[in-house]
Amino acid sequence: NLLESQMETLIRFAVHKAEEFHQSTLQLDKNIERTLLFVFAAVLLVAALVVLFTIRNITKPLLLIVDWIGMIADGKINSKIGFSRSDEIGILAESCRNMQENLYHKSEISKRISNGDFSARVKVVSNEDEVAISINQIAENYSRIINENELQHWQTTGLNVINESMQGKQDVGTFCKDVISTVCKYMNTQIGAFYIADESKFELRLAGSYAFQLRKGTNNIIPYGEGVGGQCAVEKQIISITDVPEDFFRIGAGIGDCMPSNVVAIPVLYEANLIAVMELGSVKEIGQKELNLIEAVSHAIGIGLH
Repeated sequence: NLLESQMETLIRFAVHKAEEFHQSTLQLDKNIERTLLFVFAAVLLVAALVVLFTIRNITKPLLLIVDWIGMIADGKINSKIGFSRSDEIGILAESCRNMQENLYHKSEISKRISNGDFSARVKVVSNEDEVAISINQIAENYSRIINENELQHWQTTGLNVINESMQGKQDVGTFCKDVISTVCKYMNTQIGAFYIADESKFELRLAGSYAFQLRKGTNNIIPYGEGVGGQCAVEKQIISITDVPEDFFRIGAGIGDCMPSNVVAIPVLYEANLIAVMELGSVKEIGQKELNLIEAVSHAIGIGLH
């Protein structure tokens, strides 16, 4: 039958086309699968490269910085980090270097202070730099204590030395000469004179001296009120002058002589009564600590002389 024949032909054609479509679909699936595999592989490769880049350029430098900070925290402040960059990692590393330099500076200053150099000071980078401020305060406190102790020792020693120079003296001349010599040597003044007061005549008489040359045109007697010593006798107060007259006594030496730049007159009292005046001359200014010492020792000299 013609109709059945045509139907079979149509069925065979449909089956053939279905088979061709099925094969095409299978091929397409394979192509898609290969494409997906390629894309996945590419993604994995890119991810691996990103991870490698991160490890090499971010993670590894960060770990180096962390290790470096750890060494500094352990006290190894001389540790170095060997890279320099201009990105955020480089900024972090530079900040750590600044921190290290600051700590190293503080460490070095602390060593100097611990070795007795109390003049050393840490650079204070801000008002919030509490470590630097504290270190400097410690140095200042130690310096003040040391200076006070040294001053106390110097004054105590000076009193003892000058008191010893007054022991066992039987005559006024020897007493005055030894005392003024000891005072000048201990205070490092280059010239000195010791005058005994004559209250009945209102004048001072030279009784002892150290490296002394008489004043130009005068003798061993100074009337009250005349010159530094005479004025000291009137006021019964220490007088210090730095504008020394040219005709004042000079400091002599083998190679020549020179004028003192500072002259101090010290009254020697006993029970508020003037019994002597000492004059000291120095090529440099006589400081407050020397004045305090000589004021303290003048009372002992007054008792010894009396």
